[in-house]
Amino acid sequence: MKNNSKTREQLLKELEKSKKRITELEKSETVHKRVEEKLNIVNQELIAGEQQLKAANQQLQAGEQQLKATNQQLEASNQQIKASELEIKKHVHELNERIKELNCLYEIAESIRTRETVEEILQDTANIIPPAWHYPEITRGKVRFDEKEYVSKAFEETKWKQSANIIVSGKVRGSIEVYYLEECPELDEGPFMKEERNLINGMAITIKQAIEAKQSEKAIKESEEKFSVLYNNSPDMYVSVSPDDASILLCNETLLEKTGYSRKEIIGSPIFKMYHNDCLDEAKKTFQQFIETGEVKDKELNLKRKDGSKINVNLNVNSIRDKTGNILYSISSWRDITKRKQVELNLQKAETELKNTIETVPCIIARANAQTGYFTHCNMALCNILGHSTEEFLARPFIEFIHPEDRQRTIDEVEKQLKGSSVARFENRYICKDGSYKWLAWTATAADKKGVVYAAGLDITERKQAEEELKKNMKQLERFNRLTVGRELRMIELKKEINELLRETGRTEKYKVPLKEKEVNSK
Repeated sequence: MKNNSKTREQLLKELEKSKKRITELEKSETVHKRVEEKLNIVNQELIAGEQQLKAANQQLQAGEQQLKATNQQLEASNQQIKASELEIKKHVHELNERIKELNCLYEIAESIRTRETVEEILQDTANIIPPAWHYPEITRGKVRFDEKEYVSKAFEETKWKQSANIIVSGKVRGSIEVYYLEECPELDEGPFMKEERNLINGMAITIKQAIEAKQSEKAIKESEEKFSVLYNNSPDMYVSVSPDDASILLCNETLLEKTGYSRKEIIGSPIFKMYHNDCLDEAKKTFQQFIETGEVKDKELNLKRKDGSKINVNLNVNSIRDKTGNILYSISSWRDITKRKQVELNLQKAETELKNTIETVPCIIARANAQTGYFTHCNMALCNILGHSTEEFLARPFIEFIHPEDRQRTIDEVEKQLKGSSVARFENRYICKDGSYKWLAWTATAADKKGVVYAAGLDITERKQAEEELKKNMKQLERFNRLTVGRELRMIELKKEINELLRETGRTEKYKVPLKEKEVNSK
């Protein structure tokens, strides 16, 4: 029994141990499951990380492709910029040529306006020619008219010639001639451009009109002297008009000549018959003004010739009154301003074109008075380059904008211009709004009688900076060269001393020494 009892106790203990073992196994299995779950989570995270890494690599590759595309676009943009710069330089050159042509026409128009005689106008024209052509330094001008010749300075005739006839009243009376002193590249018309052909033809027409105008003025003056008693020595068209019915009582020969009417057709007719339809209402208002006040001053109207064509006139009216102050008749004068109107229109057009050109070109265009030392005009290019406003440039002497080290040199150039020197070319530094300086290269005309100078300028700051860098490099190279030559000379001296010692000991010289320093320098 005792053995059986022990066996039972043992069995119970073993059973307890088995239960504990089962419990431990169950706990271990639970832990194992948890580990497996964590491993699964880690694997999923690793897979997600690999996918993210793969996506990042794809994004990196896409970024590299975009960078390559951007570089290609930048390269294409640089090519376009270079092409644009070349195109701009071409346009600037063409605009400069057109400015010269407009200046030429402007100066001729100014001569016509201010000069008293045809001879003075023709001489001015000969002097104006060279600066207007493509190669002004080798250009000479000549104007022939009625067996007389007017030439520019240092004139010479050559085989390289361009000319246009001056035709007055249907007859060839002379010509405008342009010569090059040297052979030049072939262009549209020999060495001349088609624009220069248009320019010389336009000059010939302008001179023709000026001559006709001057001749007309002369004829009018002669007429004024002939009829001074009747018409107060006036060369204009004269009529006397009745205040009662506006009928023409009297007229002069000038009116008959200019309108084409006979005296019989005019006398007794209403004054309104003489006016063009486009100003008839204004003419009636003007006549009413005469009735009320007895005078009219500087009224611009249009007469009508017999053939229907128009004459621009300036009307002035005075009245003759009786003892009681009643108006008896008018003394009316019409001054023919047709040609003046045309000249004014042409001048206004030329001035507008010149102004538009000046304001749009990328280079600097300025006008200054060398006597007062102030700018009188500057285009936006100067403002854009330096940062000052137009008002600032015009309010202060231009010398104040120039670098102190460059002022005396600029003053010297201005004095040369006042003395009438030819086209000047010089460089100086101008201060910017931010206090920095920029280099400008100027081309300026000689000053006229009033001290006016026209100038064109370019920003050459980058070029100057490159030149300074080149100078620094050259100085370094020269310094290195001097050091090298000095070392060579010292070596020669040492070799000479060794050779001398060898000779003194009766041994053969070891070194060959150059006889002259030039041989060293040549190395």
